[in-house]
Amino acid sequence: METATNQFMPGINYGMGMMEIDFQGLSPMLSGLPPVTGHIGIWGTHMFYDSTTDTYIIINLGSASYMNTSFEVLIELMSTIRSVRN
Repeated sequence: METATNQFMPGINYGMGMMEIDFQGLSPMLSGLPPVTGHIGIWGTHMFYDSTTDTYIIINLGSASYMNTSFEVLIELMSTIRSVRN
């Protein structure tokens, strides 16, 4: 389930029910962020796991109109977690 062999879009791969976000694939400026595994929902929801920091990230913005914003929140959270852990 964790093997993400299919591309949903650049930076987002999926397998049998799981997704992987490769931040560098979203933007080269995000290359310092580790990949996370989990899933995205259509209502601006995310549930991911960062194995490099043993951190679970759960986001629920409650509306499909906030999907772009939910990725901005995910990137901000990952950047904050990375800076606190280093």
